[in-house]
Amino acid sequence: MRRRPGPIAVAAAIACGVSLMLSACSTSAPSADSGTTPLSVALNFAPAPSSEWTGMLVANQSGLYRDAGLDVQFSNLSGSADVVKSVGSGQVDVGFASADSFLVGVSQGLPLVAIANVVPRNYAGLITPAGSDIKTLADVGGKKVSSALASPEPILLQALDGGSTPDMVYVEPQSKCTVMQGGESDACTGLANYQVPLLERAGTDVDFISFDSAQNPIIGPVLFTRAEHVPEIRDQLTALLAATAEGYEKAYEDVDAAVAMFGAQYPDVDTSNGFLKEAIGITKPYLTRDDPSLAPGWGQMSPQLWSGLINILAGGGMLASTPQVDAVFTNDLLPSGAWSLAP
Repeated sequence: MRRRPGPIAVAAAIACGVSLMLSACSTSAPSADSGTTPLSVALNFAPAPSSEWTGMLVANQSGLYRDAGLDVQFSNLSGSADVVKSVGSGQVDVGFASADSFLVGVSQGLPLVAIANVVPRNYAGLITPAGSDIKTLADVGGKKVSSALASPEPILLQALDGGSTPDMVYVEPQSKCTVMQGGESDACTGLANYQVPLLERAGTDVDFISFDSAQNPIIGPVLFTRAEHVPEIRDQLTALLAATAEGYEKAYEDVDAAVAMFGAQYPDVDTSNGFLKEAIGITKPYLTRDDPSLAPGWGQMSPQLWSGLINILAGGGMLASTPQVDAVFTNDLLPSGAWSLAP
């Protein structure tokens, strides 16, 4: 039965593994016209502004969602896992979360399908003090590497390190790189656009070795929904993705304007210290791939990207069952001719 028109709920999260600066908050776009469809978006709010979903805020603040007939409202959930559960239970219609959390939910039987790959390249990796003798992932044998136990990062590291055996040091997510700063580990796992700038702003020069590579492409965060929603609210989902794609394009065309719109969306957050602008610049290279067949335009996904991550997570014991690649994603709702940054 086709669902009657009504509010669309969208949950979005960035899996930072950090405590929330704001919780259960709600912020609005500019006043919407009466003909728009209400739509709520939940974001995991990190202590520092997050660059991954800046494009969604630009789409909201610049009126792209309103022009598409959507009245988007943002609120906060505590992380990707909670977003997956909320979408899976039908509390919200669309989620923005890490691809690994999405796959864990699918493996547990949640009827979810990815509808857009927001950032094509995964920006997690290994962080070392500048000048370390760890130059590649294969150099971690016998080295102490601090990470969070519940994170997929140690699984990615050990799947891609060429058979080396690091001495893993498991700590709370917010402590994994402070342990390295204190000299208690030789490296930590983290994000290029979050932990790296935080460490360098704290006076620690670091090098970053990405888990994603041409040989082992790792998919970044995705937008997803319940499979039943694809036919039920197809028009709204298509409008959401078209406006979101344009929002990300605008965000990277004018970063200063994007930062200002972020501040307008979250006026209590300090966006004047340059962190968000720096993080957006760091994220930019992760929006494209040297092999365009893997991500020919914004949001596009390929079986190779999904099968690679499924194999890694299954090998690391994170999945309750092995999802079928052709069932976990669709490109059918994406705008034709979506933009792509030149490599």
